[in-house]
Formats: sequence, C-alpha cells, structure tokens
Amino acid sequence: MNTDTVLKWFTRYPDLEKFIGAGTISLKAAREIIGVDRYCMYDIYKELLTAGAITSCGNNSFRATTELKDLLKKRREEGLV
Repeated sequence: MNTDTVLKWFTRYPDLEKFIGAGTISLKAAREIIGVDRYCMYDIYKELLTAGAITSCGNNSFRATTELKDLLKKRREEGLV
C-alpha cells in the first residue's frame, strides 16, 4: 500500500480517516460526508484504489484493505486521529 497517497487524502479531508475503515461505503455516502462533488470523489477513489488502500465492492462502493485498517489502528493508537 502506498501510504503517501493515503496520508495526502487524510490531510486534505480529515473526516475521510474517521469513516473509511467502517466497512462497505458507497461513493455517494463518502462524498456527502467529506463534502466534495462526485468528480472529486471519483478522483479520490481512483487514487486510493491504485494505492492499494481500498478494494472495490460492486459498482459504487468500496472498503478498506487490511493494510489500511492496520494503518488506521496505528494512527489512532498514536493519537494522530
């Protein structure tokens, strides 16, 4: 997993880090939570997908990979969230 890409998006959209490990998330729900339009959300989705941070679950949803969940857990333990 490319952590630089993941951290870039977590820095831009801190709310993304709070819910991305919650299970299967639709693109629409994610974009409404972080407050972006669908084109920006699709760009985020593509970068996280190619970084190996998320996996696609159907047409319009995704979930965090095990590596991303481990990173989230580590960041929470360090108090970075």
